[in-house]
Amino acid sequence: MNKLPIIIGVLAIIVVGAILGIFLIYHPSTSPTTSHSTTPTPTSSSTTSHVTSEVSLTVSDINATGVAEYQGINEQAYIVNVSVTNNLPSAITVNQNEFQLKTSSLLCSPKGFSTYSSRFSYKLLPGNKINITIPFIIPKGSVPECIVFSNSTLLVHVSTPFPTPYKAISVIKLHELSNDTELFASTTSHSTLFLSGKEITTITVYSNHSSIPVEVFSAVTNQSHFKVYLKPTYLNPGGTETATLEIIPTSNTLSYYCNLYVTLLDRTNVSVELTGCLINAAPLTKLCNVEGYKYFLANVSVSYFSGNSFDLKPFDFYILTSDGTFRNCYSCNRVLPSYIYDLSEYMLNATTITKGVSVHGMLVFKVPESAVPTKIVYKDFSGQTLFFVPVSQPVKNLIYIAHVYINFQTKIPYYSPGICINTFKFSGEECTFTYSFHNGCSIPLNISSIVGVSPSYFRIISSNASNLIIPSCATGYFRITFQYPNESYIGDLNITIRLSVAHLLSFTVLNYTLDHASACRQSNNNMKYVVYKIQMKYFGPGKMGLCANDFILVTTEGNYTLNRDCDLIPYNCFLSEQSLTSGEVICGYVSFLIPQSATPMKLLYVDYCCMGNANITLVPYLASYIQYICLVGPCGIGVTNHYLGSYYYGCSVINITFSLYCGGNILEVTGVGSSQYFTVIAHGPFEATTYIHSWIELKLHNVSVDTNIYIIIKRISNSGSPAHASHENSTSIAELLNIGILDRRAVPI
Repeated sequence: MNKLPIIIGVLAIIVVGAILGIFLIYHPSTSPTTSHSTTPTPTSSSTTSHVTSEVSLTVSDINATGVAEYQGINEQAYIVNVSVTNNLPSAITVNQNEFQLKTSSLLCSPKGFSTYSSRFSYKLLPGNKINITIPFIIPKGSVPECIVFSNSTLLVHVSTPFPTPYKAISVIKLHELSNDTELFASTTSHSTLFLSGKEITTITVYSNHSSIPVEVFSAVTNQSHFKVYLKPTYLNPGGTETATLEIIPTSNTLSYYCNLYVTLLDRTNVSVELTGCLINAAPLTKLCNVEGYKYFLANVSVSYFSGNSFDLKPFDFYILTSDGTFRNCYSCNRVLPSYIYDLSEYMLNATTITKGVSVHGMLVFKVPESAVPTKIVYKDFSGQTLFFVPVSQPVKNLIYIAHVYINFQTKIPYYSPGICINTFKFSGEECTFTYSFHNGCSIPLNISSIVGVSPSYFRIISSNASNLIIPSCATGYFRITFQYPNESYIGDLNITIRLSVAHLLSFTVLNYTLDHASACRQSNNNMKYVVYKIQMKYFGPGKMGLCANDFILVTTEGNYTLNRDCDLIPYNCFLSEQSLTSGEVICGYVSFLIPQSATPMKLLYVDYCCMGNANITLVPYLASYIQYICLVGPCGIGVTNHYLGSYYYGCSVINITFSLYCGGNILEVTGVGSSQYFTVIAHGPFEATTYIHSWIELKLHNVSVDTNIYIIIKRISNSGSPAHASHENSTSIAELLNIGILDRRAVPI
């Protein structure tokens, strides 16, 4: 049986029932009314609530009509904050379809605007509470009456009166005007502002006045919905300052989108132009040790524009502060600390100026430690202020450097004395000094680069302390120019310079030999010597002291230093300490004793740091030591040793010529001992006879061993002596007539 029609029918009945229930619940009982007010009237409270057995609602809202209008929506807009508590024993689903805003004329569903979304869905467990922000847009003139929450499935229907907005968000476009054609202003941030209460913004004010200072003392606006307050701001001629503007809405519940025109008011009334800035003189304060007080320096410039001459008296300058008014103390008739007189060359002096003349110089003010400066004024003898300049925070700093220390970043021990400065300077000024560096090492050194300055806000302007080579036992000079920062500082200046060994040495490995034989002869059976023949060239300035002990061999089992105990090479062939001149090339040997299992990898020359290196890529020679050539016979013949004591490289060919006679015995040469190290290439007659004169040619295998060559003799018969005759009663091979040795491959020296 097809069940699909039955299912569709059941669903249709359920949907029709739900629609009918919603209609009966929500159909308004009164006809729509019209209202032009945008402020809700049902309640004066900013929060309303409604509690039932099913749910509890708490509602508050924000008037955001101005935000909607800013987005092009010419209707009322509210951001409703709803707190829903589930009082049922089961979970419920809360989404945007269950909320409506009832107005005097219709029901409105949530509708998003600006950054506020109207879509949401939450599962609310029994006893839990959730806070939801819901945007609503209603027609102009409609009066919001209540917030409705309904769930037809659970038969829940709750409403709560619409509260008075607890705040409003307005959007204004700020426009700056001025009562002065030479004064201009613009916002330093965005010109469009979103206000939900008092807003503090900043305005950049530009003065086109070329000769006189101005004071921006107030501001007015065209809007009655907002009040504006401007903090008085002073501008020097042609200057730019940042003014603080406060904007305060006159209502907390009304929301606007409008243009706000702010007109700045300024005034000017002087014929003398005074410009100036404060200089932080903390170093002067510290050096003078004035407890409870501090010094300010003021760099001022006075320009006169009237027709008569003007007698400028520096002691008529005053500084106005939060703690009172204080006079320029430099020209006062009293004893001053000596450090102030160190600044005398900068001070403003008494003079007579005429129209168009400008003078400038420094003023010194001693004020309480907590004082905040506001103005520098010039008063006449009666105390009347003739002209002034506003000041606030210092824009420059006084700096006092006692010494400059050069710290070298290096492994080379070097003492660096300080350079005495003991001078006041101001932010932006420069100082140049020359440093003398003596290289007492046996190698050339490299003044590589400046790597750091402390304090870090000092800046190096120029220097030749970069890749400056100082020859051995020579003195070099470098120059550094640094700029004083816009930071107050008293103390020493530390400059760190990288000092390294100049890499002006090259060397090449011509060949190398592995010599296990020498180590064995010294009872170092698990060791071997590595002998390098190297060529070195120095191409730096002056001279360099070469020390063979500075060579290091890097192997697979560690690093090893020079060891000259190898007797493969004559001692006078090893490199020794010597002085190299520029362009000089030398050759010599260095040797190292390393484990038999180690593999050489790299040869380094290290004097404080690596000055040169060579990778080991050549195939080594193998050196063997042959101590004796031994003629070995059976009992009754004995052994005769011929001392050889020579080194041979692997694959060397050795020719041995010998003559044998043994008291009439018939002898025969049967072979060569130590056959694992030698191969017989050729030989002369070995037939049995009483007198043997022959030769044998051997090839040494490519090994490094300490060994002997054994020529084996066999006796065929004797001349009447018993076969069991003892060695003492027989004639030995002492009558060996001749052994000739020919080394066909000499050891390369």
